[in-house]
Order: sequence, then C-alpha cells, then structure tokens
Amino acid sequence: MHADKVAKEEELVADTTVQEANVKFPTDTRLHVDCIEKLWRMGEAEEVSWRRSYVRTVPALLARLRTRINRLVKERRKCRRKIKTIAGRLLRDFKRNAGSCGELLYAEELALIERVLRQKRHDKNKVYSLHDPQVLCIAKGKGHKKYEFGRKASVTMLRDSGVIVSAVSFKENLYDGDTLEPALEQASSMTGKSFESVLVDKGYRGRKNVRGTEVVIPGKISKKLSAYHRRKQRKRNGRRRRSSQSSATLRVTIAWLGAS
Repeated sequence: MHADKVAKEEELVADTTVQEANVKFPTDTRLHVDCIEKLWRMGEAEEVSWRRSYVRTVPALLARLRTRINRLVKERRKCRRKIKTIAGRLLRDFKRNAGSCGELLYAEELALIERVLRQKRHDKNKVYSLHDPQVLCIAKGKGHKKYEFGRKASVTMLRDSGVIVSAVSFKENLYDGDTLEPALEQASSMTGKSFESVLVDKGYRGRKNVRGTEVVIPGKISKKLSAYHRRKQRKRNGRRRRSSQSSATLRVTIAWLGAS
C-alpha cells in the first residue's frame, strides 16, 4: 500500500507517545484492596479456612475513606493503614493454611503481593497493577495529565503524506533518542528503503545521525535566508506537528499495538 508515496518521499517524522494500559489510577490503597480481593479469590479456590476474613471490615473502611469531612482526616489515615495491615494478615494466613502445594501453585501471585506491600512512595520499578505488573509510569510533560500508565511507543510517518511506516512498542521507559534506531529499522524493513532524514522534537537531542539517516530538530530559522526559503523552512518545520494533528490515525496505531 502507498508504494508510490513511499518511493517519492525521502523524509520522515518521528514521535513518541504512551500506549496506555487498561488500569485504574494506582493509588496505594487501591493496590492494597486489589491484593485483599485477590487473596480472597485464591483462598476460595483452595478452600482456605481464614482465621478472620475481614469481608465486612474492608467495605466499612472503604466507605469511611470516601468521606471528605476535614475532621476525619486522621481517621482516614488510620483506615488506609488498617487496609494495608489486613492485606498483610491475609497473606500470612493464606501461606499458613494453603500448605506447601498451594504456596507453590500461587508462588508468582504471592511474590507480587509481597512486592506491593513492601514498596515505598519513592521506590523505583514499582508495581502499578496486579493484572499487568509490567505497566510503567511515564511523564510526557502534559499539563492536563502529568503521568500516564502503560508502555512507551514510537510512531514514524512520511513527512508530506502522513503514511505511517513504523510503530514500535517498548518494555522500558527509554530516552526518546534510543527509540529512533528500532523505529527506523522497522521503517526500512517495511518500505524496503532508507530515508535521508527524520524530523523530531527536542526530546531527541543528542542524536545527529542514526543508521545513515540525518536527525533534524527544527529550530530558529536564520534571518539571512530569503523570504522564499524562510517560508519553505517554516512549512517543513510545521510538518513536525503533523504527528499531533493525525490523532485519529495514531489512536488506531496504538490500538493495533495493544492488540498485538
């Protein structure tokens, strides 16, 4: 598809975005409640006889946490600590009653719950979701959304026609410049050609040339150029914003990345 456009154009536009995961906003209390609910399900499957199940206590604590009265600030803090304590008690109770077979069967889940209960506020490589532990916390500098939870993805498209020629997802929160080589490698394999240059933003600073492709960061246009060349340069630099304008195409691409 689009072979004529690929053959005609020699410049790409590259940008990174966040391939958001289907997870709730990961507050500590929410993760602790998820641990409790997971332990309840595992206990039911293994027919564990709980010393105390806390099936009425946890909903009551969550109801108290939903209050917004200023005089209950200390009580809400106690409720959060209590929920974490309950998760630890249920974990130890499950290990005692499930036996060596149950502990071996659910070794991965138990290790993940222990990791959630141990992690602190400023720790690195934190767990943000029990059903998808590989989720990363990524800050892209957006005013309306400071942090996004998912995977970093790099999308590359032709400068003039906007045809997407590569879409790569990464398991780590890489510096933008390090995502350029895999993206250009996939673009070359998909199109069967190498491109002369790629337009990027300032997040890619530090890379001048990748796989024989010149990395161009649009900057201030020299006043020594003629009016025609300045206008031409502005038009070329304006193509860098095409990646944000083609939002519908990008949403389809990110959905495809998630499906694959």
